[in-house]
Amino acid sequence: MSDDSCWTELACTVPATIEGFDVVASTRLGVACRRAAADGPWFCVCASSDATQPFELGEAGMLPAEARSSALPQCLELTPAPLGPRHELIPPLVSLPEP
Repeated sequence: MSDDSCWTELACTVPATIEGFDVVASTRLGVACRRAAADGPWFCVCASSDATQPFELGEAGMLPAEARSSALPQCLELTPAPLGPRHELIPPLVSLPEP
């Protein structure tokens, strides 16, 4: 985490049955957020096994930890977390103002 970016990864488990055996299956859901300036909005991306979903968090002035906490529930709603390998998490690109 830095002043203008943050990321985290959730490890999710779910009970399952395979050929009559009870098992615990797991998957991962990642979220990364970035902003161009401290007073700018946050842009985030979620990644699961077969999907990535970018979105604008849109709240300016949030601390990185606040952005991460706000982005996690949205990722859980926007991105399915099926079992299996996860896509590479690529942080969102933010257009920086010209100097």
